[in-house]
Amino acid sequence: MRLWYRTPARDWMQEAIPLGNGCLGVMVFGGAGLEEYQFTDSTLWNGGPNGPDGFRLGVRPGATEALKDVRRLLREGHIKEAEELGENQLTGLEPDFGCSQAFGRILVQMSGISSEIPDNYLRELNLETACASVRFESGERRIERMAFCSHPAGLFASRLEIHGAPADFLIKLESDHVGTLHGARGTDLFFARSGTWPARNFSRATHLSTAFEARLRIVTDGETEFAGGSCQIRKATRIVLLLGTATNYDPDAQDFLRKDWQPALLSRLDAAESLGFERLQADHVADHAMLFDRVSLWIDGPRQEDLPTDERLAAGIPDVGLIEQAFQYGRYLLIASSRPGGLPAHLQGIWNNSNTPPWDGDYHLNINAQMNYWAAGPGNLSECAEPFVDFIERLAGTGKRPAREIFEADGWCMFHRTDAWLSACPGRSLRWGWFPGSTGWLCRHLWEHYQFTGDREFLTRRALPVLLDAARFYLATLVEDGDRLIVSPATSPENSYTLPDGSQACVSAGSEMEHAIARDLFRICLRAAEVLGTEDALHAAIRKALPRIPEPRIGRHGQIQEWPYDVDDPDDQHRHLSHLYALYPGEEITDSHSGTGRAARLSLLMRGPGGTGWTRAWKLLLWARLRDGTRAEEMLAKCQNLVRSNDIDYEDGGGRYANMLCAMPPFQIDGNFGFTAGVAELLLQSHAGFLDLLPALPESWQSGEVRGLRARGNLSVGLEWKAGELVRAEISNPGNQAFTVRCPSFFVARQAHHEPPFFPARTDNGPWTLTVPHGTAWTLAAR
Repeated sequence: MRLWYRTPARDWMQEAIPLGNGCLGVMVFGGAGLEEYQFTDSTLWNGGPNGPDGFRLGVRPGATEALKDVRRLLREGHIKEAEELGENQLTGLEPDFGCSQAFGRILVQMSGISSEIPDNYLRELNLETACASVRFESGERRIERMAFCSHPAGLFASRLEIHGAPADFLIKLESDHVGTLHGARGTDLFFARSGTWPARNFSRATHLSTAFEARLRIVTDGETEFAGGSCQIRKATRIVLLLGTATNYDPDAQDFLRKDWQPALLSRLDAAESLGFERLQADHVADHAMLFDRVSLWIDGPRQEDLPTDERLAAGIPDVGLIEQAFQYGRYLLIASSRPGGLPAHLQGIWNNSNTPPWDGDYHLNINAQMNYWAAGPGNLSECAEPFVDFIERLAGTGKRPAREIFEADGWCMFHRTDAWLSACPGRSLRWGWFPGSTGWLCRHLWEHYQFTGDREFLTRRALPVLLDAARFYLATLVEDGDRLIVSPATSPENSYTLPDGSQACVSAGSEMEHAIARDLFRICLRAAEVLGTEDALHAAIRKALPRIPEPRIGRHGQIQEWPYDVDDPDDQHRHLSHLYALYPGEEITDSHSGTGRAARLSLLMRGPGGTGWTRAWKLLLWARLRDGTRAEEMLAKCQNLVRSNDIDYEDGGGRYANMLCAMPPFQIDGNFGFTAGVAELLLQSHAGFLDLLPALPESWQSGEVRGLRARGNLSVGLEWKAGELVRAEISNPGNQAFTVRCPSFFVARQAHHEPPFFPARTDNGPWTLTVPHGTAWTLAAR
């Protein structure tokens, strides 16, 4: 469980090692003579709240009437005219949309290092301890560095030790922002800047709503001299660096800004210094292990563990150890980037080295933010999903305004993207910016959080009000179309289709994804009512409307139609797989041999095996849902493709960088999380109302073992298989509802602490089902 390299990192995106505590993210380069720790804080954004309600809505005047006209034009078949009007009137202005920001860097320059790659150099990241280390030799000296981001202490810590003669160092603390005050106080270097909110003349290059401060405490046995933003250290054999960051961002405050935010930063540093580095590290490792150690995965097969990580990726040969590592790396990154009380992981998690990152480093709500949390439930990290759950609840508040001012509807809605300021307006382009379907998709995550935790109080008090408010929006905005209710205007995120005259269009009167999400939301609301035993007039309206929403249509190629018109291009290999939402992440298509199951398979084949990093992860999950281990194995290999470019490739450049981060390219972290979810889905599925054990096992995974996976119903599952067949399963159900397990024909079940084993009564040799009552644990094994 380690990433390791024989050379320092030169490129931030491809080679540096990520550390994080859910808020503070650090990228470690591992340089010998010059070490760099580049850091970010998830709460540092430009842009800012604006307007009388404390949040922004860049809606164009006349949008409500334009919406009615667009619907009429689509109904009459004037698609180009509808699109032109929508492009001019329904797109958002996004006057001060936020962009996640870099924070700064620590530079540690050591004298006397003559070689860029000194003797016996080793750089590594230990996934089990969440610690990064560097070791090398220079002359008579042996140098060791250890670094980690501590969640308990709320800071970054680094220790440098020299075994041999002392050395001299120059340490600098640098900011990524102009107008920042630099200085030294006591044993601290710091920089700080006040916020500028509100701003009359907004400039994304200079405007920062948030005030911020970074403070670096230096503890050493050498002689120190502080000047400005640097510290000269002479004759040192040990240096401990403690870095803390803070901003005045507060999502729960009316103006998003916290008062008296700086004293807490000093308190954290004082407390950490008093504990000492070794105690800080022990507390950090224990905190990380509490989450990380819940799940283990071992696959029998070829391994290339004698090769550094970058060479393993480049080799492109069978390596099950790399699969195990990539699976756990996704869990590691989720722990590092998303902890309770913080913001959710954005497009790059919490790591960012630019004040103008790709796609603003924001929250894309048409796949990317959702994919970030697909692994949370099955990966036994539901706590790490709490920031996203909190965020969705806040969005449901700001989303009331566009529902009212654009659609004249009750409830709430969101569109294609948002930011730390909870922006709630359409994007600047109709093709990607108009996507009210994100509303229902976000609601699925509230339901999933309940399903994997079994927390009825959460469902009652927090999730249900948001779900029902979203349902009110859908009931008010679905458009009558004969005996059907459709979403209009609709898009299929970022894709388009060809009109009879050869031109392209991106809007239509309905689309499969919009309708699949609407169906999904209504079914979730009804299932929640069944769980809680509540039913009212709103549920009756949902029940009445649901059968009128169009089901998936099968087109002339045998595919699921992406659009309401049978115009799908069999050569369209667009990165989005929106028309397959009902297969994954939805739960509607559960039988791969049904008509829609076969159509979904054909649609997936038409999209091809390539794509961006996150596209490949989504395809892995879709093949898993189709129970096709062979195709899934092909996608596993595609996801491990080594990428050496940072240039944007929208369609077929995906894979991993040398540091194992997902390459779209450029870097997007969603593919890391999607891959982890995909591996879990190959081994265990629970979306169809029962536990399906090893549903899509790749042929090359002949033997293996997994422990600690989570299933819906809050079940803990461990599996062991040999010669491609399940030989043992351990299932624990601490929840409050019974669950059904689909068992192989030759298995018997034994309840923990009970004798004798349970032999199922059946008349054939097919699979049988076992009901696991709440509060029980069972072992299933071959007879």
